[in-house]
Amino acid sequence: MNVLVLSGSPRPKSRTLLVSNLLAQLLNRAGANPTVWDLAERPVPIADPEYHSDPTENPDPVVWDLVRQANAADAFILASPVYHNSFSGVLKNALDNLSISQFHHKPVGLVAFGGSLTSVQVCDQLRTVVRGLLAIAVPAQIVAVGADFTVPEEGQLRISNPDLVGRAQRMIDELERFSAARARSEQASRA
Repeated sequence: MNVLVLSGSPRPKSRTLLVSNLLAQLLNRAGANPTVWDLAERPVPIADPEYHSDPTENPDPVVWDLVRQANAADAFILASPVYHNSFSGVLKNALDNLSISQFHHKPVGLVAFGGSLTSVQVCDQLRTVVRGLLAIAVPAQIVAVGADFTVPEEGQLRISNPDLVGRAQRMIDELERFSAARARSEQASRA
């Protein structure tokens, strides 16, 4: 299973990226092939409406690579910090550079990071976007807060809440099940 993880924080080394990397590690252990696209490190240019219906025609090499990876993905994870009770603009812009054809019937995991549990609004709003892309948001979602992280003596931020790791594993399990069901359905329709 190829999984494209879009880490939607514009801040380098963010908590959103830390959770995205945790998910990638768990996907690797499960035998999947994750790719973490860190939008802080590799931003996507502003979406050009000229290519809305067919993003594969966009000549920008960054957009072309994003579209290529999205086409190859069997599943997605969309991760974002809370920005004004919603998901980040950099994640929205990345999604605007893609189309329904990249997401059609693929499972999507949702991740939010914010100061309180009201950060669930990010996941709620992303569910609407995922539905508009004709994809399927899996039931398990991750809402991380500051208390889920610690900074040990060596000064590197770490995830310290084992419940967060458990929620991440549930999401991975659901992505695998939904992706396998999608593959079976596509095989049956070709037969």
